[in-house]
Amino acid sequence: MAVFEHLLKPIDLGAMRVRNRVMCTTHGPRLVGQRYLAYLEARAQAGVGLFGLPAGTGVSDYPAGPGLFRPENARDSDAILPNPVSAEGIRYFDEMMIPSLRAQGEAIHRHGALCVGQLHQPGAARHTNNLQGPAAPSEIPDDYEHTVPHTLDEEEIAVLLEAYGHAARRIKQAGLDGVEIHAAHGYLIQQFLSPHTNHRTDRWGGSLENRMRFLNEAISSVKQAVGPDYPVGLRTTGDELAEGSLTSHDYQQILSQVAGKVAYISVVVGFYSGLRDGLAVPYCAPWYVAAGPAVPAAAAIKQAVDVPVIVTGRITEPEHAERIIAEGSADMVGMVRALIADHEFVKKVMENRPGDIRRCIGGNECHYPNTTASCAVNPLAGREEELAIVPARSKRRVVVIGGGPSGMEAALGAALRGHDVALYEKGPALGGQIGILALDPNRPDLNGYINHQRTRLEEAGVALNLGVDVTADMVAGLNADAVIVATGSRPYVPPVTGIDGTHVVTANQVLAGEVPVGERVVVVGGLEDHLAPPTMADLLAGQGKQVELLTELMTMGVGIEPSTLNVLVKRLLVKGVAISTLTALRAVEETAAVGVNIFSRIERRIDVDTVVLACGSRASDGLGRALKGRVKELHMVGDCRVPRRMMQAVLEGARVSRLV
Repeated sequence: MAVFEHLLKPIDLGAMRVRNRVMCTTHGPRLVGQRYLAYLEARAQAGVGLFGLPAGTGVSDYPAGPGLFRPENARDSDAILPNPVSAEGIRYFDEMMIPSLRAQGEAIHRHGALCVGQLHQPGAARHTNNLQGPAAPSEIPDDYEHTVPHTLDEEEIAVLLEAYGHAARRIKQAGLDGVEIHAAHGYLIQQFLSPHTNHRTDRWGGSLENRMRFLNEAISSVKQAVGPDYPVGLRTTGDELAEGSLTSHDYQQILSQVAGKVAYISVVVGFYSGLRDGLAVPYCAPWYVAAGPAVPAAAAIKQAVDVPVIVTGRITEPEHAERIIAEGSADMVGMVRALIADHEFVKKVMENRPGDIRRCIGGNECHYPNTTASCAVNPLAGREEELAIVPARSKRRVVVIGGGPSGMEAALGAALRGHDVALYEKGPALGGQIGILALDPNRPDLNGYINHQRTRLEEAGVALNLGVDVTADMVAGLNADAVIVATGSRPYVPPVTGIDGTHVVTANQVLAGEVPVGERVVVVGGLEDHLAPPTMADLLAGQGKQVELLTELMTMGVGIEPSTLNVLVKRLLVKGVAISTLTALRAVEETAAVGVNIFSRIERRIDVDTVVLACGSRASDGLGRALKGRVKELHMVGDCRVPRRMMQAVLEGARVSRLV
């Protein structure tokens, strides 16, 4: 009996015979042309059964504001696009979409996988600013985007529904295997369904029958365009998990009425950002959210419908995916981040090598809007061709100094290319800054990343020299062909009066358990806009400390991916953490910290036992600078060049390994 017999079993979704139960659900990695094709092909070649592809142009862009369509400007972010059901619009969107969709489908089909094109309209939740404004069923602002939408009238609804049909026709003409209608994430169709966002009194609002009308008409428009035998799936929320919103029971009622019209139902929970009169669950849930938040809703939906159910949302472990299907909670699992973290996820499951899978750590770096998709643990994601392993022309001796994320990735890449690699790390273990962060019990996935990297380094033949604090003379004496310095960074200590007091410590010292922390704590964030200040405040508040967080920013954590930030802010407030924005540390006294508002310059004394510095870092570049001119070839990567985040450090390590 196969260990993953349920996950690897074929399944029929209407006329589609999918080779296994893993779907790479629709997402926008913000890649174009050949780069996107390589991204898709890598995952299809490695065994993914079904892909969702963004294919709603003509639907997602409507309605546009007034203005003249100029074809030469159509690719500009603020372009006025043609009416999608006019002759001009049909021709334009056909020419724009069909060839690219065909190329994407062919890249997937070459390796035996199937794909559906997803039709998406954001409604009030438009995440890009094209200067034209969103439109929705009612004048209810999206909780995240805030903009008051234009209320769709009968004529606009009719045009939009007709546009769904044309977009579906393009998907079929491009040779894709099916259509998926997007009715989740708090976007337009969900806005019609929910009484929270649909306040209409006409035939499109009020009763459940009326609120379902747009969904039913969209399905009818699509099926009329593609024919009765062409598979049409539905991506839907299974429970909004917010007070006064649609429940799992409501969605059972809704979906039982449309199940006979669709080939499958794909279930998520929550909203784009998790916001709905407070905080529900972000559909792209961070590591703070337990695995599989949509599984209970999917199981409830499965009881109410007689078509296959796909469940998506923080399913990153193959054992978990197998259990979901085996227990009957869903028929397939949808993944994105797990397949970004390791494009060979399915292949390794097929080969019964689950321990070799590079696991997603839930950091959501890949989820930042308006940036090219990247991964904190897999630099190859979205760069499959750029970072392909090409054997070195000649074997060289490569020395890597530093065993953090950048150093580990540099050493691994160089070894895989055939070089003789030695890595030196002054600490007793690999991990660097990530090894320190992994001491936070709220971030357990980081240890898995470090252990995985160590295994890969050992298998690649990298000589690991731990507990060795090298000097410039020592490195120069190794006579290496190339030296990669990845010595990381050091905590930033602001130059204020009293900062050298014994009750002033760094976040790293707290995580390492090197210092005692009193009951009254001030966490100093300074200009650090990412996770260090709020996660330290969260950790200490969880220990029962009285915590105040000082940040010089207008909003704490503005550099954190939104859904993660929302969850983290709620944790801080529930634990009673006081968040003081626009506040810099002015001085430290024996029993107090002095904060100053950076605008008004008003000072405030805060009684405190311990001041914890979590205000960023500065490059530890001394060794790299000392080696200039003393070794044959020198590279500095990661935080020792510029302190940033794990994602950038790992990427630089991978890139430099392709240069040596």
